[in-house]
Amino acid sequence: MTRLFIGIEGGATKTEGVLIDEFGKVYATVQGGPSNPWVFGFDNVAKLLKQIIDDLLVKSEVNWEQIVSVGMVLSGAGQIESQSNLRNELQSLNVDTNKVFIGEDLLGPVPNGGVVIIAGTGSNCVVYNGDGSSKRAGGWGHLLGDEGSGYWIAQRAIKRVFDHADNLKLSRHDLTRLSDEIKAYFKIQDMSQLLSYFYKNFQKDFIARFTQVIAELAMNNDDAASQELFKEAGFMLGTHLRAISGHIETKLYDQGTLRVVAVGSVFRSWKFLKPGFTDALSNGNPLPFHKVELAQLTSSAAIGAAIWAARKHDIPLPNVDFSKCFTTLDKIDIMVAKLVALCEYVVVNNFNALLLTQSSTLNTLPVNLKARLFAVLSHRGLLTDDNLPLLLNCRTRTFDFRDCANITDQSLALMARCSLTAQIERKRLQHSVSTQNEIPPHTPTTSVLNPSIIYLRGLQITDYGLSQFVQQYPSLRKIRALHCSHITDESVISIGSHCSRLMELDLTGCIKVTDAGINGLRQLTHLRSLALTQIPITDDSLISIGQSAFHHTLNEINLRMCTEITDDGFLFLLKNCPNLKTIGFIQCPKLTERSRQNLNPHTHQLSYLVWTIPAE
Repeated sequence: MTRLFIGIEGGATKTEGVLIDEFGKVYATVQGGPSNPWVFGFDNVAKLLKQIIDDLLVKSEVNWEQIVSVGMVLSGAGQIESQSNLRNELQSLNVDTNKVFIGEDLLGPVPNGGVVIIAGTGSNCVVYNGDGSSKRAGGWGHLLGDEGSGYWIAQRAIKRVFDHADNLKLSRHDLTRLSDEIKAYFKIQDMSQLLSYFYKNFQKDFIARFTQVIAELAMNNDDAASQELFKEAGFMLGTHLRAISGHIETKLYDQGTLRVVAVGSVFRSWKFLKPGFTDALSNGNPLPFHKVELAQLTSSAAIGAAIWAARKHDIPLPNVDFSKCFTTLDKIDIMVAKLVALCEYVVVNNFNALLLTQSSTLNTLPVNLKARLFAVLSHRGLLTDDNLPLLLNCRTRTFDFRDCANITDQSLALMARCSLTAQIERKRLQHSVSTQNEIPPHTPTTSVLNPSIIYLRGLQITDYGLSQFVQQYPSLRKIRALHCSHITDESVISIGSHCSRLMELDLTGCIKVTDAGINGLRQLTHLRSLALTQIPITDDSLISIGQSAFHHTLNEINLRMCTEITDDGFLFLLKNCPNLKTIGFIQCPKLTERSRQNLNPHTHQLSYLVWTIPAE
């Protein structure tokens, strides 16, 4: 009689069952719902598992007596307590548990031992050594862990939007697309409506599936905020592997290469996980292995569950070659990664010295390296008028000069000329094509900058540089010019005339901007956020905003320390901007109790309000 084996693998999203024989032939497969007993209940999961067994027997036209063993590897079943509870529930359903072996879900991909990282709805990492020992990192669920998982990425994305809106932790990237996709996915009008998804009708797998949307933003829209989320997730997954590295037996990397099985939907975005994952492995104390080969299953992990249970039943299946069920995702040379990181460190910390001797080499760096250096130098405040030209590239979307005290009008004018030069060159090539003139092969073209965000703060920037810049980049979505005391109405009017897609403008501390400049913004149609803190505007500005083309899209305004605005202007603004959600008017001495009394949080759907009213 042919000996038959059942394997069942389940997680927080779905459960798969398979029935095979001792030669690996698959007789039937079945799929069911989620099977984490701690989330969905031991009784409910036991019923699901019994149903899967029954369905496999029916589809294969075999009876229970022909089954040698059943392997169940499930999320949340790694503890003796959970295994005992589940076994008791199965017995109450008349399942012969003498054939049943229950273990955690990580056993499925490595039934014969090895290292596995799971990053699906949840996350986990474990090594199973040949001597029976094991070591895990993570796997403690969404309240205590799950770093790098689909749920973790989605929750982190939502938290990032909240923190940015609350001014708790400003993002260095444009969150507009991410915020819009959150609202679309959860079918809400305002971010505050998300609370019911977390505190009333919590569905972990539904929230985790939003990570698929974030992946699409990262891939199809080149969204920097989404890409950063995956990089952070990759770092956490790499940190998990580093955490167990000292407990991995040497025979698993006897040639210096450790094979790691990567399981879960998050690894579909490996391109964006890889930088963070590599950073986690290359930074810190040396690891016992020098290379990592990431492999992915091409067959169901339920087959591995069947093999594992057969081994537990003292019936190895030598004719089932599970190693053929994998494909290589990537190979990482940790020593090379360390060398790259070291080179980056040396270049960044000696950049100005390298300018004197290696400027031609720096100028010919690939676009991805230029973008990386740009980000690092920007973050450290080391970009200057002298080194910026060597690092301009088409991949950088956020031009963050907040900490770069040596960026002046010269750099902004240079970037404006880049756009002009590219336009001229493009027209020249188009003219050559239209007149059928021969174009030399490999004709060089100017790299077009593609900024969507520019941050300035307290710099010696004047209207000369900023006006030129905004005129050449009408696709800008966010401009922050904080405490740029030399900027006047000229720059603001130029922004209003050219940046038709602008969604956020922050002029905090630009003390030379007046009502005339704010009036120059009236034609903008997409503006959502406007910060006018410490600007000497009057009610005329508030009236201009209320009559502007963006009065229906504006949902955030900050009027802190605008000492000349009065109740009349403020109430006009409230009446004509019905979608305002966030309002700040601290230290506005001419606003009285009359303004506060006309603020109805329900009428205006306010989610955030900060004010001070002077005592009479």
